[in-house]
Amino acid sequence: MRRAFAAAPNVKLVWCPTGQLVPTRATRTPASAVPEELWPGGALVDVIGPDAYNGKRRENSDPASAFGDFVALADAAQKPFLISETGIVKGAATGTAFVDANWYSDLFQYLTDVESGHAVASGHSVDVVGVAGFWRSTDFGDTTLRASEGHQLAAQHGFLRAQPQRAQSCVGH
Repeated sequence: MRRAFAAAPNVKLVWCPTGQLVPTRATRTPASAVPEELWPGGALVDVIGPDAYNGKRRENSDPASAFGDFVALADAAQKPFLISETGIVKGAATGTAFVDANWYSDLFQYLTDVESGHAVASGHSVDVVGVAGFWRSTDFGDTTLRASEGHQLAAQHGFLRAQPQRAQSCVGH
């Protein structure tokens, strides 16, 4: 993949594994490939960009639980961090809901802390380049934003309070 896009310097390779993967060995050896963790090695990746949802797994009920391992890898590999996909689970197909009305507020605060180094074990700041939301009915629940949540996003200048000039709100006006 890296060779195929080598002629396009404006294209970045985002490593986007599921939030259920835990990149333990990759964090210890970020330059090396770790096949069982799907990590191709730091030389082949431009951005660490996992996906996760509050409630996709019970232990992913807060942003630090969902993304902390990947932030640690971004820090160790000295790569920017991107949340490729995230959302609020309003109800689950199993009939058990994992609803967290504060998911985006908590996520914004967590990312602000990541950028300042407060949420990173090394104390280094990690460059957060973006967040993509996921708002539709899915097989694991309804992630549709309520109007009040949309207004909250707009009031917080899109997804990244820390860098609103680099973020674009997904909320139509």
